[in-house]
Amino acid sequence: MMDCVDNCLDGVTREAAAATDAALGQDFEEARFRAGAVATRADALGFAGIAAAAAALFEYLGPPGGSPRAGYTAAILNLALELEAANSPLLWSS
Repeated sequence: MMDCVDNCLDGVTREAAAATDAALGQDFEEARFRAGAVATRADALGFAGIAAAAAALFEYLGPPGGSPRAGYTAAILNLALELEAANSPLLWSS
């Protein structure tokens, strides 16, 4: 399980970083796509907190072609905090 956790989280983390980079670069279409991918992948892997945070970011980014709602940067931070918690060695030690 540990190998899957490490490898799976690495992929989710890279995807989340791409969503963040896109959002901060004001490429909101790419950010929406990446945030949606993170939510779907994290949910499939059983990381509910990450999935919820990514889904919230997706919602804050607004509809395609639109502008993000106020607070989308806080949603980015929340996603980062969820990823940090999931990647914590304390979570996996027994």
